[in-house]
Amino acid sequence: MTVSEPQVGEGTLEATPERLLHFILAVARYPNIRRRLRTRGYGAQQHRRGYQLLEDLGTYGEGSEIEGSDPDVKSALQELNQQDEDAVALAGAALRYKYPLHHTFVLNGLVASTDAAEAATTLGSLVDRVRRLKSGDVSPELEADAAEAVAAMAAKGLDAGWLERIEERLERLRQLPDEKVTLEQLQAKERARAEKLLELRAFFEEWADTARVEFKGRRDLIRLGLARLRRSSDGQQEVVEPVDDVASAPGAAA
Repeated sequence: MTVSEPQVGEGTLEATPERLLHFILAVARYPNIRRRLRTRGYGAQQHRRGYQLLEDLGTYGEGSEIEGSDPDVKSALQELNQQDEDAVALAGAALRYKYPLHHTFVLNGLVASTDAAEAATTLGSLVDRVRRLKSGDVSPELEADAAEAVAAMAAKGLDAGWLERIEERLERLRQLPDEKVTLEQLQAKERARAEKLLELRAFFEEWADTARVEFKGRRDLIRLGLARLRRSSDGQQEVVEPVDDVASAPGAAA
């Protein structure tokens, strides 16, 4: 099944399984919610599908063979996923105007990603290109100011220590225990989980948006996890605050 990517941040996306579970448990618990959502098309089939999406995601999550097989692999992936956005931005800041040719060489085709496997690939390419600049394994037009370009990146924090740390994390991914799982298999597993998470998010958005139309009272929205109570700024009263109230359509600005 092809699902358009919901336009939400990574944190919101990763929180969706817990929110979907909250939603479908509320439907199961409260007859009034169940009866009214049934008139909007949410019946036993949709309820089972919600559970199935959660179960399917679980087969790709932290309990999976790959992520569970070696804590070092999971740790390396997490760190690389946190590093790629800053690394791309810092390299761009260092090179864009003073060293435009080197900027193109270092960053051509590289884009930061919330996907851990893609982040690892991006950082692997970036490190390799910086190493080539340092060693002179580049064209003559790049070699002329290569040392200065490398120094400019180092001044931004992409120095020798950073390069060694990223290379060490990448090496963890290349040497998985007993050579049972390759980096390519790990990347495929990450992509599979991402696809499942997007499908789950699309299902949640469909029925969350439907419920917001059907239920206007705060009690039912809070039960479904679509709103919460909080104190007003003056602390004098409780106000209802929507939770993730507006879901952007695919292609809209996040």
